[in-house]
Amino acid sequence: MALAFYNGRMPSKPTAKTTSKTRARPAPRRVPRRAGSAGTTRTPVDAGGTLAERAYRQIEEMLVTLEIPPGALMSELDLAKRLGISRTPVGEAISRLSRSGLVAVLPRRGFIATEISVTSQLRLLELRSVIARLVARLAALRALPEQRARLVQTARTMAAAAGSGDELSYLAADQAFHPQLADCAQNDFVAQALDDLEPQIRRFWYANRHHAGGELLSVARLHIDLAAAIERGNADEAAAASDVLSEGLERFTRATIDPVAQRVRAA
Repeated sequence: MALAFYNGRMPSKPTAKTTSKTRARPAPRRVPRRAGSAGTTRTPVDAGGTLAERAYRQIEEMLVTLEIPPGALMSELDLAKRLGISRTPVGEAISRLSRSGLVAVLPRRGFIATEISVTSQLRLLELRSVIARLVARLAALRALPEQRARLVQTARTMAAAAGSGDELSYLAADQAFHPQLADCAQNDFVAQALDDLEPQIRRFWYANRHHAGGELLSVARLHIDLAAAIERGNADEAAAASDVLSEGLERFTRATIDPVAQRVRAA
């Protein structure tokens, strides 16, 4: 839970209001140009992977870090100009992001960044906990030695970023960790299922990170525990570590609407 694609830049910080109740969606709003940006393009997407994959990573970054805030309406053409690429890879990336629930496609209008909801997050976590447990068990049994070593190293990178308070590097490492974990399971179907869930979890955390208090490092250490169990090839320990991580994500989510928990975290 999302190394280089974040590029070490802290995005602007629009406020994303979170609610536990279903509300009427506000009218879509166009994303304004960021202050200080000259022209209409953003820094071109980074090298590595296909153009569609690189576009996906950068658009996901913009959504997760709220550079494209919930409720914002954009067209493929606007976003292609902003990224300095053609519409085709942007369209492919948007289609993939719609499966993850970060955007909703509006025919002949473009796409809208979905709202952030505590209720939706909790329901998502119910599904994720089951899939993540299966992935952890399979990874412990099937991962290749080099995959296990890479997973442990990425978890340590997360812990280092958390220890230094580098939120964007933490997100970037988290974004790398979960696909690596899914690859260790050697099952494309569960890998796709997990891949579709993680972006919304990262976005929720980023929007509510002020509730995290000093828990960032604790969560990173839970990733280390999970990676270590997989490295040892112990399926039961890996499943248990995954459960502990899932419970931590649920506690964090509930704390965003629990005044008592918020006061405890702030103390």
